[in-house]
Amino acid sequence: SLITEYQKKDNGYQYFIKSALYEIFGKLIRLGTKKASDTCNKIPTSLKIVRRILRYIASHYTSNLTLEMIAHEFALSKSHMCHVFKNHTNQTIHQYINELRCQNAASMILNKTPLGEVYQTVGFSDYNYFSRIFKSIYGVSPKYYKELTQSQNTSLCPDKFYKQIP
Repeated sequence: SLITEYQKKDNGYQYFIKSALYEIFGKLIRLGTKKASDTCNKIPTSLKIVRRILRYIASHYTSNLTLEMIAHEFALSKSHMCHVFKNHTNQTIHQYINELRCQNAASMILNKTPLGEVYQTVGFSDYNYFSRIFKSIYGVSPKYYKELTQSQNTSLCPDKFYKQIP
């Protein structure tokens, strides 16, 4: 054993102890790697689906996204997709898309992009609907948000106005 080798201190005992420790470390590394890969493989399929949906939305939020289009993209039923998404994110796909669009709209407003351009660029087709959604998220209309940010002559962070949706 390692302890016996250390106590006897025969010729070359240090090398024997080092080799035994290297063997232990090697086994621990293999065990750790195996457990890590097992953990990666145990990510629920539903979470993998949600991750793919989030990436898809991030790439296409400026277009006219519909639940049908997203479900078709992933070969899922619309109801199953909505259920899985809400279970993992605690919000509907529509809420998520609207929040993403409004966050980007707020950034564009800070960069002094005209409101008439902002709502269309982020994927809204109707200014009144955009204004209503923006106000429900930030607590102020896009026009008032623009006035506030430009009158204060500062770079207000959109998160200052952002209110969490339950």
